[in-house]
Amino acid sequence: MTNSSTFIIVGFEGSTTDDNFQIVLNDNDALSMSKLSEMYPGIIGLKYRDAKSDPWKVVANKDADGNLKPDDWDTWHFNMVYVPLYPISQPAVASTAPSAPVDEPGQAASRDRLFVFEKGW
Repeated sequence: MTNSSTFIIVGFEGSTTDDNFQIVLNDNDALSMSKLSEMYPGIIGLKYRDAKSDPWKVVANKDADGNLKPDDWDTWHFNMVYVPLYPISQPAVASTAPSAPVDEPGQAASRDRLFVFEKGW
């Protein structure tokens, strides 16, 4: 039984209440990901701290329309501040193998080189 005055609070961890936003749930008790993305570019979901067990709980379930909602066994918690969840940045992995130029289609060119180092003492 949701109406337009049902909302959750979204803000960053440690933010003051002045920095938090009240975001209205739609008629299906879900949040529009497009509206959340406008406010928090790159967001993939929300998280909150469970007061009883202290670990972060994640809300990243999306309905058929792409709206964010809690898992079926969970609910929105109106007395908590939800924090934007972003993807973990993957570090760039440098390739250790040099790319070999191609002389002919399907054939790699030779990369033989001679390096001469001179002692400076």
